[in-house]
Amino acid sequence: MINTVLLLSALFVSVYGGENALPYLSSKEQCTELLGGTDVSVIFTADPGLQYGGIGENYFILQSLQNAKNVTFPACFSAVRGDLFSSKVVLVTTGEGPSTAQLCVFEVLTCSEYIKETMFFGTAGFSPRKGGILNPPSDCTPPVEEGDLVRYGDICITNHAINWDCQGAEWSDTAANWPNECSLAGSPDAPFQDALQDASSASYRGWDCFVNDPDQKSLDLADEMYAAQNYTNKVAPPPEGVQEYLGWYWGNVTQGINRTWTIDTAAAPRVFGRNECAEVDSVYWWTGTPWDTQARGFVSNAVGGAPNTTETVAATAMEGIGFMAALRMAQNITGIAIPYVILRATSDFSIPNPVYQATNGTWLSGQSISLPPSLAATGDGGGAPVTMYAIESGNSLILGLFENRLKSSSSTMTGEVDSSADASQDTASSSAGVTKVLMLNLYSIVTLYHIMF
Repeated sequence: MINTVLLLSALFVSVYGGENALPYLSSKEQCTELLGGTDVSVIFTADPGLQYGGIGENYFILQSLQNAKNVTFPACFSAVRGDLFSSKVVLVTTGEGPSTAQLCVFEVLTCSEYIKETMFFGTAGFSPRKGGILNPPSDCTPPVEEGDLVRYGDICITNHAINWDCQGAEWSDTAANWPNECSLAGSPDAPFQDALQDASSASYRGWDCFVNDPDQKSLDLADEMYAAQNYTNKVAPPPEGVQEYLGWYWGNVTQGINRTWTIDTAAAPRVFGRNECAEVDSVYWWTGTPWDTQARGFVSNAVGGAPNTTETVAATAMEGIGFMAALRMAQNITGIAIPYVILRATSDFSIPNPVYQATNGTWLSGQSISLPPSLAATGDGGGAPVTMYAIESGNSLILGLFENRLKSSSSTMTGEVDSSADASQDTASSSAGVTKVLMLNLYSIVTLYHIMF
């Protein structure tokens, strides 16, 4: 009953307005007040800093924002507009989780006509190595060459978010073949085996796993972001604690697989391009070699190649699928395809514990190893400094994109709202916007209905 009242209340407020009305906007004047202008770049992040690193995922971008002004999108945690290297930008914090992100992004996109592009950034768990360490079931011999080892702060640029809601995907809890790390979940005793084994399916089991089909402008935005990686070289080397944490992790991994790989813990963050990585999302946390192998198979399909897991990196997170769904819904309603890109920076690994081969040949996940005293003393296993560094790394790449644009521009943008627009165009936009607004409200109510019920 309470849910029904809330639903009807939301419908009434969104349709009939009033001082408490949700700002599903139609006029240029209303949208430009919220966005700060037209042709605006919107940068979404999820974590406001209440967890993990202790700072918001847009912290370093916010420090560079000029003429900052707080604005309100009720479905979002917070929003700030301003100027970033002479570009009009809105920083929006959605809150965590795919449904939360979808509602927030969808609300902002009611002003699609005045948005130049969208970006979503956040930290994530990554495959520890491009191509993985083991590739079950056919190849469980660790590579001789170290290849591209992933470090904290490394970045994935992608146009894909893959929805893999496989529930309870802890290898030790759901897979009948546990503890054998060189296996897949192919057993009637593994309740979600179908979803986990369907990496080769082009349809990804319908909506269980979907991959957006990016347009050329979105691909170009991803490539432009990749070209800005020279800016990440300006990021200071990781703090001593982060370097120690990374050295501890890879030291134990190489010991477990009997390899002599080395990793430069002080190196600048590496950037993986859109053909090397993608985001694989679930509302449930998952870890372990089989899950990472499966995720890299999804990535391989998403970026247009055969399911070759040896050439990909999977970034595991939550919000990308909500971001993508909102983009798709808004485009279906407005007919406006807004260029988009997702960035994720490494804050942990999808294989948190080293693997090792038992005397009988079975590959197992190693027990948690005691942290060095300096990391154990932090109380969070060193996680907060790692997350802060990942945020700094990802924010630096975004800042680099806007700085590069300013340098390549023959003249800087003034940021003034264009007041010379034809009045008839405003009238037409307002009239068309009313229809779009009513449709967007209907979609929002439907979305709320599914969430509450």
